[in-house]
Amino acid sequence: MFKTNIADIYAAYANVESKICVANIENDIREYINDYRMMAAIPWNTVDNVLIPINVKQMNHWVLAVLLLVERHIHVYDSYTTAGHDSFVRVEIQKLA
Repeated sequence: MFKTNIADIYAAYANVESKICVANIENDIREYINDYRMMAAIPWNTVDNVLIPINVKQMNHWVLAVLLLVERHIHVYDSYTTAGHDSFVRVEIQKLA
């Protein structure tokens, strides 16, 4: 499913007939699509962790959620700790739970 989604995104943004292309060989997404990197269609039983970057729009900040599949935990890595910030992060993380 991930590979299909990436392929659809690529098709929407890259016109192969045009001389101008937003996705060229240097772009990581295209490398995944063209199988120059790790296959996206690997079996889930071989995956231990899933890294999920999350944008906290209210704070204009990104956090990293690490989904530990075997332990069924979500670890959150956040470099920005201020009063009230955790509540915005919690709302975004609960969307994954």
